[in-house]
Amino acid sequence: MDGNRRYGRSRYGPAGSLRGHADGGRNLEAAIRWCAELRGSQCPPVLGELSVYAFSSENFERPRAELDGLWAVFEAQAPGLAEQCGRLDVRCRVLNTCGWGRFPEGVRRALEQIQKDTETCSGLTVNVCVGYSGSEDICRAAEAISQTKRAPGSLSPDDFLSYLQLSSPIDLLVRTSGETRLSNFALYNVAYSELLFVDKPWPEFGKDDFQAAIDAFDDRDRRFGK
Repeated sequence: MDGNRRYGRSRYGPAGSLRGHADGGRNLEAAIRWCAELRGSQCPPVLGELSVYAFSSENFERPRAELDGLWAVFEAQAPGLAEQCGRLDVRCRVLNTCGWGRFPEGVRRALEQIQKDTETCSGLTVNVCVGYSGSEDICRAAEAISQTKRAPGSLSPDDFLSYLQLSSPIDLLVRTSGETRLSNFALYNVAYSELLFVDKPWPEFGKDDFQAAIDAFDDRDRRFGK
């Protein structure tokens, strides 16, 4: 979900970054709808999860005024996201590796409410990563494993994956806004991901772009080293 701030400043002027973030949040709702529709057209369903990088651990270093505006956007849009997910039978999980202590109480409650409202949904799963870092996720998993009594040599790559908050391999990673790096997202999960970099900022990423990404993925020859 990259490029919201730059999009906002370009479209609305130098003070428009928060309007860009708000547009990006609305586009997340659209993307969830596209994924739910695609899953509904598949028999049997193939698309199981959508994971979005909404706010990284490093984003806490942004100016306080921008963070306060982001918190307001999160709180304002959370009820609509929960309502849409419930209507589409989408389960929404909020993944956080840095701890909730760095978030305002209202934001924490709003995000927890989304999870509560959708916990019984059985269709698509959406993982919203906020205060998330791929390297932190790996560190927390290693700490958890160190507390177990596993025999040496008994841990497989799939076993390790199960200890992560983001605990599924990623088949297709799409990064918007012309950046061509991972920026500490899901580092363990992307071992065999197909990578697609799109020049458009996230708020301009439309349904045609989504379908083009799916078509590009379908055209890839995934050999997994074989």
